[in-house]
Amino acid sequence: STACRTPDSPDALGELGMLYFAADSHLAAIPCFQKASDLDQKSLRWCYYMGLSALGIYDSELAKKAFERALQTDPE
Repeated sequence: STACRTPDSPDALGELGMLYFAADSHLAAIPCFQKASDLDQKSLRWCYYMGLSALGIYDSELAKKAFERALQTDPE
């Protein structure tokens, strides 16, 4: 409900994505992580989790893009 009340909050969207991820609903988690990473472009965590979710649905191309974006955000 927090993500619905604050749709421009990367933390709320990311947390919703984490709930989906924890429930093995990787396909549902991806848009949450995508939006969170678009809103918070300095944080690599949402890109990272989007990559993990993409691997969970066997989408290696999306995973590669997500992990590359995470590396661009923070190379270390």
